[in-house]
Amino acid sequence: MQRRSFFRFARTDWRSLWVLVAAATSGCAYHEPYPESWAKIAKDPALCSNVSGEYTPYDVRSRLVISWMAGNGNPQPPAKVIAADKLDLRILDQTLTATAYLDGKIIARKQYKVDCGGDSLVLNQGKRFESGQGVAGYSWARFRLRKDSTDSLVVAMESSGVGSFGPIPFVGSSTVWVGRFVPYRPGAVIPQDQPQPPPSCEYNVSQIWVDTREKAEKVEKALAQGESFDQLAATDNRFLMRLTKGRLGWVHPEWYPTFKETIVRLKKGEFSRAPVEDKDGWHIIKVNDVRPDGCTPVLAP
Repeated sequence: MQRRSFFRFARTDWRSLWVLVAAATSGCAYHEPYPESWAKIAKDPALCSNVSGEYTPYDVRSRLVISWMAGNGNPQPPAKVIAADKLDLRILDQTLTATAYLDGKIIARKQYKVDCGGDSLVLNQGKRFESGQGVAGYSWARFRLRKDSTDSLVVAMESSGVGSFGPIPFVGSSTVWVGRFVPYRPGAVIPQDQPQPPPSCEYNVSQIWVDTREKAEKVEKALAQGESFDQLAATDNRFLMRLTKGRLGWVHPEWYPTFKETIVRLKKGEFSRAPVEDKDGWHIIKVNDVRPDGCTPVLAP
């Protein structure tokens, strides 16, 4: 009887069975510790009655979370839609409305069904199907809001997912503390976006690789007399290097410890005036291009 009951369940609810198999096959969970710099969480069983009000972001990351919460889930430049400087929460008729402001103007607004549990308020972000690179499955996400001892809101993002990597099912969950909102005070200093350092440079590099110093000096002399680097790379190079005219493609300097300093010193279109020696031979290096514009040459220690 029990066996027949099990197979009837499997036929009528195969999705639930698949989730159980996934959980038994593979799973992972990550739960981030509560930030030590935030005020302690306070028990507020009447949170849903007390949450309505205006809030200011505690830090730069919290500005972005406000935008997410108000429905701007995939912010793009210009900067004015990336983050908000005020959040307004209002509960009316079992519906919570989250409105994000920037410079006094509304940039996003979203409504949620009120979902209170104990001393927290849950804002469900819904279910999404995702696929790519051999992975397919569903993910769920929600914001969980609580009050701390300073009457500020602290926000955790809880997410879970079930899917498969090829034929292998998996299930996972995580909790990450994403933002903190302090009660709004007119004229308060709003956290600003931190300036981003220029990106490190990537180089499109070619080389002529020969066995002896004499051959390297011969190539250097030909280059000094105006011969084409590409032509010499196709004729005076190691055999495999000839096939590609010595092109190594886009690289980071750290990939080639022997001549990384040479790469960084060269500008677009320049080649080394002195061959670089290593245990495999001698190298004449050319930088064909550098990207992105305004990047900073960086060498890892």
